[in-house]
Amino acid sequence: MRDFLIFLPITLFFLALKSTLFEGLPLPDLPIIIVFYIAYARPSLAGVVLSFVLGYIDDVFSGAVIGSTSLSLVFVFALVHLLSKKVHFSTAGMMALGATVMALLKFTAAYIILSSFNTHIPFLAYVLPAVLLTGLFAPAVISVFSWLNLSKAPHAPKGGIP
Repeated sequence: MRDFLIFLPITLFFLALKSTLFEGLPLPDLPIIIVFYIAYARPSLAGVVLSFVLGYIDDVFSGAVIGSTSLSLVFVFALVHLLSKKVHFSTAGMMALGATVMALLKFTAAYIILSSFNTHIPFLAYVLPAVLLTGLFAPAVISVFSWLNLSKAPHAPKGGIP
């Protein structure tokens, strides 16, 4: 529940800015970074639901086919969760590489879904810069998310029974 209270307002604010002031500019994909972080840091059923909700909100703000980003983000969540059992995303390089690959997979899945509805997206002009920016900003954004979750976590009593 705490994830919804932290990540939902952040995503709503980001997508509102992206769809109004920065429309047409390639920006880092914040929902994919959030899903990436939740999938490897605290995977749970609530994380899957949050992935779907963030994708649905992204579809609504972008005017895309409803469900295309939702399905893509749930797929990314499952893939990152499975990969996190074998790969440790603890360094900035691994976070950047993981977020870049997952953003590319998400955009490719959404592109395939949207292409089946005869919707054209300029893949090279918009998607590739967004993927590279997502990978570039992922370590910094994930470290902020880690700090937010550490500051909100309850502290264990000292010297007593944990």
